[in-house]
Amino acid sequence: MKKILQLFIIACFVLLNVQLVSAAAQAWTDTNYDFSKAHKLLIVKPNYTFTEGQVTSDELTDMMYQQAQSLDMYALNIADIDKNILRDSSIDLPKLRLEDAQKAESIFNDQMEKYTDLYMVATIIHNTRVMVFYDVYSAATKQPVFTYQIVASSTADDNMVNYRHLTKAFYKEFNKAMKAKK
Repeated sequence: MKKILQLFIIACFVLLNVQLVSAAAQAWTDTNYDFSKAHKLLIVKPNYTFTEGQVTSDELTDMMYQQAQSLDMYALNIADIDKNILRDSSIDLPKLRLEDAQKAESIFNDQMEKYTDLYMVATIIHNTRVMVFYDVYSAATKQPVFTYQIVASSTADDNMVNYRHLTKAFYKEFNKAMKAKK
């Protein structure tokens, strides 16, 4: 009996120190936003500090864009908006970014609302655990309308597989939340 109790206590300590499930929290920051009018989501580069040997910001942006195809809305990337601005305004933003990044950013921000309804910015913190904040903003008002925070398990690696899993979880919850608000 004493041996069984010792094994039970050891098992409890192990289970308390290893989390197998990610923790997540979501919130509406603008409860009055009309999601029935939102049909396009722009995926922008995440706020992410690259360190040698880890996933790059461009790789993360591409993965988030690919995963966004599962959404119940049309996903756009920055190149899509650049092409639309070039077509409608004859301004070549990729070229302008090389010459005057600040002016290009200003033009992009002014023109963006013509081509998308929402945009998503991910902020990634990778210390002892990976934590991602997904913030969705209205393109017209530049105000946040939805936020989602997810923390990876303590055993999850800091790699693309983990980021893909976390992003997929965000998009799944974002779809559910949008359906509930429509």
